[in-house]
Amino acid sequence: MSGEAQFQKPGVVIKPEITKEKAAQLLFQLYGYRAVDIKELNSYDDRNYLVSVLSNENVLQFTLKITNSLESNIPGLIEAFNEIGQHISEKGLTVPVPILNKEGKYLCKIKLSENDDTINSVRLLKFIPGQMLKEVAYSERLLIETGQLLARLTNALQDYRNEALQKRSSIWNLKNAVKVEEFLFAISDECRIQMIRNVLKEFENKVLCKIDSLNQSIIHGDFNEQNILVRKVNEHYEPYAVIDFGDCHFAPQVFDLSMACAYVMLDCTTMDPLIAPAFVIQGYTQIRQITDEELALIPVCIKARLSQSLVMGAYSYFLDPNNEYTLSSSKTGWILLEKMTASNDSQLLQKWKTLCSVETKA
Repeated sequence: MSGEAQFQKPGVVIKPEITKEKAAQLLFQLYGYRAVDIKELNSYDDRNYLVSVLSNENVLQFTLKITNSLESNIPGLIEAFNEIGQHISEKGLTVPVPILNKEGKYLCKIKLSENDDTINSVRLLKFIPGQMLKEVAYSERLLIETGQLLARLTNALQDYRNEALQKRSSIWNLKNAVKVEEFLFAISDECRIQMIRNVLKEFENKVLCKIDSLNQSIIHGDFNEQNILVRKVNEHYEPYAVIDFGDCHFAPQVFDLSMACAYVMLDCTTMDPLIAPAFVIQGYTQIRQITDEELALIPVCIKARLSQSLVMGAYSYFLDPNNEYTLSSSKTGWILLEKMTASNDSQLLQKWKTLCSVETKA
């Protein structure tokens, strides 16, 4: 499949059409487990279910993942998702790992309907308990530790290689942010449309032209407040697990750090959202140094990610008005993007450096 064919096209529905009842049938058919409870989880393009099953009188929990029709048919991609989870787990981080089905395989590709030739990938993953980062109040310490967790993940992926992920190109890759212009029809406010266009132009002029000079590896691709799990230790919440590796691809490492900053800003109510990135960056650089050039690009990358999320959220809602999850970024995202575009990047960077000890190298 060509790189261009990996992109979602406007108007094309790629989310699997399946009911909870059918998902429970698939669970039994492929894995031999009977669900005693099944709950659909939030997702833009896939169907994810938290399933509880009985095994030797014990209740076990898994995540049943049914991948969208676009990515299910990219050669080697879903296999790569399984492989990367196992690789990171072997490095000592807590992440979901795949479970073998009745045929001794980690993956099954099936048609969900006899009347449709669409192929979808079905996997079962170990469920990791915990609260999402977005569910707890942010403290400076929590944000610092979030940055540290990302740095450890980056270290684990530093030398990891996978051909399918190296070639992968998706509308959600930050390096493809400018492609969301094709989906601007889902936004009705002309001022917002122009703001998005200005941000994308800035990203193109300041970041994309330098992309080959930046440190690159396989990255998580969506290190956000819903993909980071926390647990309570001595009255303090600490981030300890990372989930959902469905956006992994080869890209500049600073993109993951920028996306982490963007998403903590969206849900930050305990401090000025514009200063929250300082603590994430501080934690990250305590484990991994970044260059002065990479640090300088973070504000632009944050604005590009916010734009990407807002546009694709609006488009997904346009396709499915019942899926309010797709508008989760818009609740605070537009206000935040307006603040970011009104701010001076150099002054913002200086404020972050003044607040925190940020380690950089030339």
